[in-house]
Amino acid sequence: MTSLRPPARSGSHPVRRVHGFAIALLAGVFACGEDRPGAPAREGGAVSVLGEAPEFALLDQQGDEFRSADLRGKLWVADFVFTRCTSMCPRLTAAMAKLQGELSGKPLWDQVRLVSFSVDPEHDRPDVLAEYAERYEADRVHWTFATGTREEIWGLSVDGFKLPVGSQAGDADQPLFHSDRFVLVDRQGRIRGYYPALEPEGIPSLIDDLNAVAREDEIRVRWPSGAEPRVEGPIETNRLVEIQEPE
Repeated sequence: MTSLRPPARSGSHPVRRVHGFAIALLAGVFACGEDRPGAPAREGGAVSVLGEAPEFALLDQQGDEFRSADLRGKLWVADFVFTRCTSMCPRLTAAMAKLQGELSGKPLWDQVRLVSFSVDPEHDRPDVLAEYAERYEADRVHWTFATGTREEIWGLSVDGFKLPVGSQAGDADQPLFHSDRFVLVDRQGRIRGYYPALEPEGIPSLIDDLNAVAREDEIRVRWPSGAEPRVEGPIETNRLVEIQEPE
């Protein structure tokens, strides 16, 4: 599975922490147009929890307030783009549109949201983002383009998602650099994987993990300590089943 693991949490073995940070730097720091694969996100067949997604309060392409709290209970995929970008961003947004096409009409689609953060918020005002979204036939309910201040957006990228962003002096066509990774976030607001969206395996890997994470909450069974769980008959999605103590 191709994904980029951010630095290990504090309290981990110091050698492992340095190694994880080195992977993040090597795999994540690149200018627009460069693609590099990341490290696996799965451990023992399960999709890893890599950290907490950052909180935010921004504006969407309609000029309405858009908060991280609006995404709670949803599975969501994030990326960073800007509308003046002429190299990597059109390909990234086309990849997000492809993801939208792959998922729309599927039962899971109602649980999914797509979020594209603009790293050029001074230029990418809501009306500019609305036009950009229309160009890629973005579903208004499911796909949000977000803008705010440069400090807010760049802080989300670097401090929140551990992805690089910055200015490239002297490059009029490509004044900013940012990551090509799509980020998968679960219903609890936890980062579950980083995917190289422009690599052939990026979107398929993301969809595989999205489905795996979605299944985590499909059946939740709780039983008393020491009792053997036994559930008879079909179980509805997201239904909590209580197993009582035997008499």
